[in-house]
Amino acid sequence: MLPSLSEVHHACYEVVVLDVDDTLVRTGIDWRRIRAEIAKVLGFEVPKTPLAEFLSGVSGSVDARKLATVLEIVHNEEMKSVDRIESNEALKELMSELKNLGLKISVITLRSKDTTVMILKKLNILEFIDLIVTREDVSQRLEQLKLVLKFFKVPPHAIVFFGDHETDLIAGQTLNVKTELIPKNPNSLGVPEELLIKLRSLVEHHKLFCRNSGLPS
Repeated sequence: MLPSLSEVHHACYEVVVLDVDDTLVRTGIDWRRIRAEIAKVLGFEVPKTPLAEFLSGVSGSVDARKLATVLEIVHNEEMKSVDRIESNEALKELMSELKNLGLKISVITLRSKDTTVMILKKLNILEFIDLIVTREDVSQRLEQLKLVLKFFKVPPHAIVFFGDHETDLIAGQTLNVKTELIPKNPNSLGVPEELLIKLRSLVEHHKLFCRNSGLPS
């Protein structure tokens, strides 16, 4: 069961981990349409699992030219999505407050590294990010979280992870990392208000109870 805000914020965290698409920002990518396009190229149905994980799994068994076409489709859509991003002052302020409280911030995503950096720049929060993990590093969410743990040298209970997909929840639970899901809203673009509310709550909790909980700079 997903822990409630009160349960999640009972702890004093050292690292905040954020997924990108539909968590940090709603980019408006129509993944259903993209899956249909990819299925036409590959000649078989594409499951509803994260595309990066699926493509990594079939990369050795599909024609290299078809795989290149599929990767181009995905990357083109990711590039287009960057144009829909706008800065959010509330998000920037919360990121700044988290850093001032001593917390580290990591972004993990199954999109490409170049478009991830573009999004963080457009949101005006790149300066606050200590670690970026993308599909070029590893394409499974569980392994991405393991990289975060290894990089910061912290135990699982020192991390709070914000995602949007059931696979995020499963990965977090597998590693005993507190995980919160941002509800999906296909009709909305920009930074989810639900994320801002959760981050504000996290900031206030740390101000009251966890002033010295962060990792050393």
